[in-house]
Order: sequence, then structure tokens, then C-alpha cells
Amino acid sequence: MRHKNWVTSLKLEQWADSLSARALLPQLLRRLVHATLESSAIKRAQFPSGEGVQRPDEDGLTETSAGNAKVPVGAAAWESGCDKGIKGKADFDFSKRLPDAQKTFIFVTPRKWTRKQDWCYEKRKPGSWREVRVYDSADLEQWLELAPAVDIWLAHEIGLKPTGVCDLATHWKNLAASLRLPLAPSFVLTDRKEAATKFRDWLRGPASTLAVEAPSPAEVLDFVAGWAANLDAPEQAAVAARAIIVEEREAWRALAASNTGLVLIAGPQLELEAELVAEAVRQNHHVAVFASRHRKHQGNALTLRRMFQSNLHDALRAAGANAVDAQRIAREAGGSFTILKRLLSRNPALTTPRWCLGTEASALAPLLLAGAWDDNNPADKAILERLSGRPYAELLALANRLRVEPDAAVMRVGTGWMFVSRADSWRLLQWALTSDLLGRFEAIAIEVLAEANPAFELPADERYLASVRGKTLKNSGALREGLAETLGLMGIVDAAAEVGDACEPHIHAARVVRSLLDGADWLRWASLSGHLPDFAEAAPDEFLQAVESDLRRQAPELFKLFGQEGDGIFGGSPHTGLLWALEVLAWEPKFLGRAALTLARLASFDPGGRLCNRPANSLCDIFLSWFPHTNASVAERLTVLARLLKQEPSVAWKLLLGLLPKQHGFTSGTYKPKWQHWLDQWKEGVTRKDYRDFVVGVAELLVTNAVGDIERWEGLAEHLDELPEPALDRVLAGVRELAGRAAPGFEITRLWSLVRAEASKHRYAQGLEWALPESIVQKLEATAACLAPADPVARNSWLFDSGVAFHVGQHGQKYEETEKLLLERRIVALREIWEAAGIDGILQVARRASMPWEVGVASGKAQLPMDVSTVLPPFLVSEETPVRQFARGCFDSCHDSGGWSWLESMRLETWPVNQAVALLTFIPFQPKLWDFVASLGTAVEDGYWKQTYTHAARLTEDQVMFVVAKLRACRRPFSALDFVDGARHGGMKFSEEFLLSVLEGAVVGTEPPDEKPGDLQMLQYHITELFQCLQQSPKTDETRLTRLEWACLKLLDGFQYSPVALHRLLSRDPHFFAEVMTHLYRAKSERGKPKEEASAATQNLAEGAYSLMKIWHRIPGRADDGTIDKTALVDWLIKAREECSKLDRLEVADLEIGEILACAPADADGTWPCLAVRDAMEDLNSEEIFRGFDMGVMNSRGVTTRSLTEGGAQERSQMAKFQGFADRIRAGWPLVAATLQRIADSYAHQAKWEDERTHER
Repeated sequence: MRHKNWVTSLKLEQWADSLSARALLPQLLRRLVHATLESSAIKRAQFPSGEGVQRPDEDGLTETSAGNAKVPVGAAAWESGCDKGIKGKADFDFSKRLPDAQKTFIFVTPRKWTRKQDWCYEKRKPGSWREVRVYDSADLEQWLELAPAVDIWLAHEIGLKPTGVCDLATHWKNLAASLRLPLAPSFVLTDRKEAATKFRDWLRGPASTLAVEAPSPAEVLDFVAGWAANLDAPEQAAVAARAIIVEEREAWRALAASNTGLVLIAGPQLELEAELVAEAVRQNHHVAVFASRHRKHQGNALTLRRMFQSNLHDALRAAGANAVDAQRIAREAGGSFTILKRLLSRNPALTTPRWCLGTEASALAPLLLAGAWDDNNPADKAILERLSGRPYAELLALANRLRVEPDAAVMRVGTGWMFVSRADSWRLLQWALTSDLLGRFEAIAIEVLAEANPAFELPADERYLASVRGKTLKNSGALREGLAETLGLMGIVDAAAEVGDACEPHIHAARVVRSLLDGADWLRWASLSGHLPDFAEAAPDEFLQAVESDLRRQAPELFKLFGQEGDGIFGGSPHTGLLWALEVLAWEPKFLGRAALTLARLASFDPGGRLCNRPANSLCDIFLSWFPHTNASVAERLTVLARLLKQEPSVAWKLLLGLLPKQHGFTSGTYKPKWQHWLDQWKEGVTRKDYRDFVVGVAELLVTNAVGDIERWEGLAEHLDELPEPALDRVLAGVRELAGRAAPGFEITRLWSLVRAEASKHRYAQGLEWALPESIVQKLEATAACLAPADPVARNSWLFDSGVAFHVGQHGQKYEETEKLLLERRIVALREIWEAAGIDGILQVARRASMPWEVGVASGKAQLPMDVSTVLPPFLVSEETPVRQFARGCFDSCHDSGGWSWLESMRLETWPVNQAVALLTFIPFQPKLWDFVASLGTAVEDGYWKQTYTHAARLTEDQVMFVVAKLRACRRPFSALDFVDGARHGGMKFSEEFLLSVLEGAVVGTEPPDEKPGDLQMLQYHITELFQCLQQSPKTDETRLTRLEWACLKLLDGFQYSPVALHRLLSRDPHFFAEVMTHLYRAKSERGKPKEEASAATQNLAEGAYSLMKIWHRIPGRADDGTIDKTALVDWLIKAREECSKLDRLEVADLEIGEILACAPADADGTWPCLAVRDAMEDLNSEEIFRGFDMGVMNSRGVTTRSLTEGGAQERSQMAKFQGFADRIRAGWPLVAATLQRIADSYAHQAKWEDERTHER
């Protein structure tokens, strides 16, 4: 049977009278062109539709390289109209077009026109159009017969209801109309770009079958329809013109007989034999069918991956969902678009899966309560048998059957079983719960979750090794988490929910939480840490009662959780689960007060740690003025804060200060409820009114509670620019009153300093957006004047603190002007201090200031009445760092002003040697200074060269040699090395002999140095730089360089460096290779015997050998052009293996040989490894060499990075590469090919594992 038109000429004539006909007729023509011509033949098919029909130019243009009965070859101008006066419309359109002898003119009407041939004959004139045609309703019917997909689309558009078939656009419209949220077609492409590309490539290829692996058959249709709707207009038209969803066998048979190539997509209810599919493909149709991802398929296949929660969240937000709904739906969908449709459906009952009905649901209910389990854990299996009363084998068979059904309830990842969506499955299956089943669950949940985690028997920094040490829980983490999540789900009190004969599940949940937490010790709380948020949702009152009861103890167990934080890279702390649980409860206003007070009490004890999860931080995030993480109103939040001030004043005060407005704020959010609907009314951010009211309320609480407490006034002073102006006025008034009645000795200097800093900061910033208004700055300045201390040291020390330039002058002022103004103020201040307290006052400033050097510089500029040559020298060697820096700054300032004449006037020969050396070491390094130093005597000269910092700028080669000689004479080889490499970078050239001697002095010197190397990385850098210079020179003594490289192996281990000379030696000298093996490995005969304690020298040799072999990549026999000399390679292999065999180390040597052979290049034609290596490996036929080769290949890959959603794509690429290598050489080198095949198989296994890890996320 053949396809019979849905849209006949009569239907077209009736449709011509409708309003939609005029807009849709061009689209119909465009689809017909695409449906009946190959895409490759269409150069242009332009038919503006919709509002585009109003344009004055042609209704359509086509340009083709091949044609058919309806579409002419070459160019054609199309005009169309639905007017009843057909001839008048045709005449008008014809008259407005300029004739073109290269084009065909075509007029199209959906009406019947009996005189169309006469009209065409009349319009044909020589030299006008190449051809003139008219298509009326009869012609369109014939054309539609050749384009079934277009026929079906048009039938839907004009109100007909074709049975058994649907076009893609209609399917998407129907899907969108069924959902409460308008989803864009691109939504179905979330995490499916790879599948979309494969689908497009398949359509562009020859007719064939495509198996689409998806969670459900309907999801295949959703994907294809969404993908097509997301295409660019030309490609979308081409796909829509041929693609049909087929839902009945009769329709399939009719469409399969069509002569026009179609894209037939099997609907969810359509069952097709292989013969029907094959027949359609034979008729040149592309066929897409649903396929279970749990069965292997021959031929073309693509997989619709689960959507990742984060990406699904973003897509939902883009679709218009608020943040709360997007997060909840994304989590509950479990990555399944099928479940997501059910969550968004206007009528969820219509999308109910089969597994939630009848006896199937009852059988699944025990698994629902377990939530998840590990198939490899015997204890998990036993729990499931007790919970269900059935053998595990039956449960496993049930799970295996359900995971392959459409819209599966469960899925398996590795050895783990879990529900695709806990929330969705709970809603659908909770009716099957019984009192007896819930009673068994209650007992089992208490038993499993009460087990103490033996990992806490280990020190905190070693707990990440718990599984290695055998410190593991009896049941899997999956089952424990599943049970805890079930408790959270049971805590939802939903009056509309249908539950079997069970009592209310939340009562069972409350009993479990109470039993587990009442009177619990710290180990129980720690073992349950990750599950506490679920417990909080399961039974909020019971959870809070347990926490509050513990905190009322004299020695609360909960405080001990804070002592379990590790310091290592894997360090964590069990207190975080408790904080998350309290953050969850804070979302619900009726629990906010209790949760906040509990957090405050925890914060009062918190000893601090590396983790950011602290009780104080949780409180701040909950009450944030601009982004509160609670549904409580402003009034409710302020009431809770006021109560906290009374019950936990210290914590609450710090919290209130932290809640004042900041110029820049950040929050990572708090833990959100997963099951309870406490976020349903929450909205991100706040209104301006709520923000203002909350900030004013916080400020009022602060001001009211600061009275009489100097520390609190100081705390407020640190936040003056964050206070609303009324509160700021009250603070300044209170501060001035405090200063006015301060008793003698009452310290208000810090308070003054804070107010003064705030005033000067905003004075400097006047004109900037963030600066306080001038009126407020004046108030701050007036208050600071009232508080200013009489002591000039206390009043002026701030001038020598870092960042002070931003408190002097004005913004926009030139740097030089600001620095000049600052220096003037410093000089005035120091002169005042000198007048009041002399040098002791100056030293007080140096000790108090953060930049004592600047105190010295300004003192030198101030020309204070003191003899620096007698007063300051002892300060140069003071044990107090600020004092030394002050003296050096002062001398530096004097030298800067007076130059050499000043230095000579100091009469350093009369100073103690250590003081003279201390001064000279910061005088600029230059030859003139060296002469001056030498004139002061041997003691000063020796001291100077032992301490001075050197640099090679503007020095001659002779001067550089002089400095190196001095440094080496003082046994400063590392400084000499640093100096020489600096000179070399400055462009100076040195002989290879000289560089070798400098390196030898630093690395293999016979005398111990008088200095330690400074920065280790800089030392490594300098050594590698000199090595590279020497390695590139043919004049370098290879023996000395090899000795140096060996000496530096341990030092440079892990640094980006290659010991080229050693590698060359290894690759040409098999005896040296054998010697390295003796340093690295014990003889085979010695294995199993007790090891003797190695000497330091032996240990160093072993470490050096290990470092050398780890970075050896030069294959023996390799020429400079990268090719391998087979003769040289084989000769080296034979001799190396002979030597190592004599030394009883052949097996380990073969492993190392295999690893180096993995560095082989490819042949010119891309075959890998190259011929010489293949032949050698095949001929030697050593199992250890093959194993080493395998290890070398895998290790050469290094560390990989990937996105969270990438899966095993990288490994599949590697698998394909090595599979290709193996296939290419299998016939000639079967042993090498087998090794390459093992590598390919290993990558295939890794790819699967990475995919499973990805699906778990």
C-alpha cells in the first residue's frame, strides 16, 4: 500500500478561504521543494512566510542543479496567492516582475483554476521568461503525494487529525503545551551535543537504521523534535520536510512504500519487526528506533546521556524557573528528561510509569525504603532480604528487569544500585508502603545508622586511608545514605499523599532520629555527620531537642566534633554536617530562632581551623542583609538577633558587625533542604525596603548595646562607613561623650586611630562614588580631633604605616606630589617628637610603625640635631629588627644626600667591624665601593664579602671575575652561582671551563660552604640554566658535565630539566645502564631476604638512579634526526641484558628496557612503534619487556583534566588510537600487537569507568 494524501485538492480549496493560508502557503512551498529534491541539488530555496509575505519582492526564489516535475532546473521566480480572483492576482504578480529569459515564472494557488493552461500560453512570449507555469489545488495534491511529511504537517496546520502519524513541529508543540514551564527546543540538547552531532551526521549519510538509546521511547521523539526545532531555518526546513513520527503499522507500511526518501521515527507504541525496518531502509528511508541502552546493537547507534544536575539547573533557569524550583526540579529529575516532564506536567497522572502500579509497586517498595545499595556488599544484601522478606536473588532479578524498562525506576552504576530519582519514586510508590514494612525499616535504619565509623579510630590526618587500613563500616555508604534520605522523605507531611495501610511515615522517621541522637556521644554524631541534614528534615523538633539537650551538658559532646579536623590535604571535620543541618532548619521561620541560638553557642566554643565551614560563618550567611538564607521576615530576623545579643552577646556582637553593609560581598549560600518545601515561598535577594529596614535595625541594635563598652565602640568605629547616617551620628556622639568623661589613663588611642583613619580615607577619596559625603567627613574629622592623643608619638606613628599615601592628599593627585606632601608631614612630626622625647621618641615610632625604614629615611631628611656617626651605628646591629631598619633607612637617606663625601666623613675605620660592615652592605654595589672597603682593613673587607648582596649590572668581565673570586674565597659558592648566571643573562659570555668550575664549587665542592642556599627554586633554576648552556656547547668536557649531572639528580628531581649527558651515556653505554640497575634494584637472589640498613651514600646512589631512570626518554640507537639505528639498538640491548643477567637483575632491567622502548617514534607512514623497535621486541620475546612497554605507554600519558560531564571521551580516543596501531601490525608482529591490544582494552575499561563516574554525579 502507498501513502494516501490527508490533504486533498478539496481540502486545499477550503483552506484557501482561511486567514492562515496566506501566511503558510510560502512555507508549504519551501517544505515541498526540500521534500522532493536532494539537499545537494538545492542551491537556494527562499520562501518568506508569516510576516515576510508582506515584502514587495518575489514570494519565492529557487535555484537548483537538478529538478523534478514541480521544481525546474536552474532559477525560478515563484508567486503565490489565495485570492478568489485568481487571474487578477496572477496578472498583477506577473506584471510587477521583470522578465528574465534565464528563469521560470511559477504562480501557485490553493484554489482550482480551470483556465490555467490558457493563462500560461498567453504569457509565454519570446525573450521574456524561459517558461511560465501555474500550480493549482490539483497540482499541489499531486505534489503532496510525493511528500508525506509535508502532507502530515499541513494536515495538522489546517485542523485535520492524521491518525498514526505526526510531524516533528506538531510533536514539540504538543509537548510544550503539556508542561507548566515553557521549554525551548534547545532544552533537550542539554549535555547531548555529541548525540546531536551524530544524529546530523547519520541523516547526511546513506539510508540506514539508527538505534537511539534513551531512558524511554518518548524521549527519542522529544530529542529529535527539539533538535530539529533548534536548527537554522534552511536545515530545519530540509529535516521537517522529510521527518515523520509513525505510531501505527499501517501508516508505517504506507510511508515505507513512498518513493521519496523520508526520515521515519518509530513512535513509543509502535512495535516493528526487523523485516519492516529493513524494507523501509531498502526504499531509501532513514529509520530511527528506540533502543534500550542495556542491550548491544549492531550498526549505527547513539546514546541520549542523562543530563547533569548543574546543567539542568541552568537550563531550567533559562526557561524561567526561579532558583529554588530549578534546583529542586534538577535534583528530583535524576538527569532524566522523562522524569522532568512528569515533574513539569500539567497532568502528571497521564505520565505514570508501569512500575508504580499493582504488584510491581509492592515488590519495589522495600527497595524504595533502602534507597541504594552495593551489590558487592554482603551486609547490604542481608539488610535488603530482611527488609523485603525475599531472597536477594529475587530482588536483584526485579531490579535488573526494571532498570531496562522504559522510564526506569532504578539504575546500576558499577556495583551500586540507586533510584533514578528518589523524590519522584517516593511520590509514585509511597501508596504501597505498609505499617509492617515501615516497622521493619525503622528497626533496620536504627541498626545500620547506629554503627560507629571505625575510621575515627585513626588520627585525623590518616582517615582518608581508612579503607586501606580496613577501618570501614559494615554496610556500604550507599545504603547508609539511602536510608538517611528515606528518613528525609518520610519527614514530608503531605495531607494529599496516598499512603497504604501505614501510619504516617513521619512518625516512624521521628522515632528513628530520636533513638539515634538522644544522649549520643561525639562518635555517634561524627559517624552520622553527612546524614544530619536529612535527619533535620526528617524530624526537625527531635533533631533540635537532641542538639539542645547535648549543649546543656557541662561538657557537650558536640564540642568534641571541632577537635577532629585534620590538617592534611584530605583533612575534613565532622562538625560540617551539624552546621549544614542547622542551616537547613534556619530556612523555616519557626525553627530559625532555635537553629541560630544553637549556632551561636557552637561559635562561642569553636576553636577555629582551616575549613571555612564555621558556625559564625553559617550565622552570617543566614542573616545576610542583601541575600538572607531564610524565609523569615525582617521583623522575625531582627527579633532573633536581639535575643542572641542577650543569650550569646559576644558571638551576636561580632555577627551584627559582620551584617553591616560592605562595598563588596560574597556568599556561597547555605545548605538548602532537599525534601521539605521550606523554600517554596523564598525569592532570591531582597527588596530595597527590606534591605534598608534590616540594616537600620542591625545598626540600632549595635548602637544601643555599645553604651559603656570601649571595645564595642572600637568595633563600631571599624565600620563607620557601613552605618546608616542616623546610626553614624549616634556613634560619633557616643564616642565624643566617652572622650569627654574619660578618666586619666583611660586608653582611647585606638578609638581615635580608627576614626582618624576613616576620616582621612574618605577625605582623600572625595569625588569618588564610594566616598562618604563631605558633611559626614567633616563630622568624622571633628570627632577625631576630640579624641586625638596629646603624646606626639602616639599621634604621628600612623604616618609611617603602609598604605598611608591613601590617607594624605587627594585622589587624582600626582604620585610625586603626594609623596612630597607625605614627607613634609613626616618631617614635621619627627621634629615634634625629637623636641619632646629625643632619639628615644624616634625609636618608639620605629617600633610602632609598620615601615621603620621610612622613619629612618624621614629622620635623615629632617636633619635632626644628632651626630649620626656616633648615635646610630649601634642601632645597625641591634637585635630589634625595627631598630636596625630605622638605622639603615637613616643612613641610606644621608648617603643619598651626601654621596661619597658623606661616607668618607663617617670615619668607618674607627667603627667596630660589625657596625661598619652593616653600613657598607647596603651601599650600592660597585667597584669604587670595593676599593673603599679594602682600604678599611682585612677584617672589614672579609666581613663585607661574606655578607654583601651582589649583582652584575654594568660590570666588566674582569670585575665579574674579581667578584666571583671574592665570593669563592669567602666560601659562598651559591652566591657565586647566582651572580654568574645573572651576569650571563645580562649578555656576558663565559668559557665552558669557567662555568664548570662555578658549578663544581656549588655542587661537588670539597670544602663546606659558609652559607646555605637561599631560595631552593632559584638555586635549581640557576643550575639548570648553566647546565643547558653547557649541554649545548661542543666544547664542554663531557666527563665533568656527566659527573655534575649525576650529583644534581636528587636536587633537580621534579624540576623541568633533562640530564642530557647522562642520557647520552645511558643510551650508548650498556655497562653504565647495568651499573644504574645495581643502584636501583636488589639482585633477584636477594629478594625476600632482610634488608640491611643502607648507608647515606648508598641511599643517595639509589635516589639518583631512580631520578635518572624516571626522566630517561632517549632510546639507544637514536640518531640526531630522531630515527632509530636498528643495528645499534639491537647491539645495545644484547649487551645490556647480558650485563644485567650476570648481575642477577635481568627481569627488572627488562622492565626498564620496555619502558624506554615505549618512547619509540613512529615510522614515516604513522605505524607505531617504529620497525626497529617492533623487530627487537618481537625477537627478544620477553614478558617483562612487554610489561614495561605497557607501563611506559600508560605512564607517558601523564595527568589528565576533564570537565565534570565529559565521561570517558579521552579514553575512548586513546583506545581507538592503540586499537588502530594493533590492527596495523597484527599480521607481522603478533606479540607487539597483543601488547597494544591490551593497552587499547585497558583504555576501553577506563572509558567505561569514567562514564560510570560521570553518571553518578
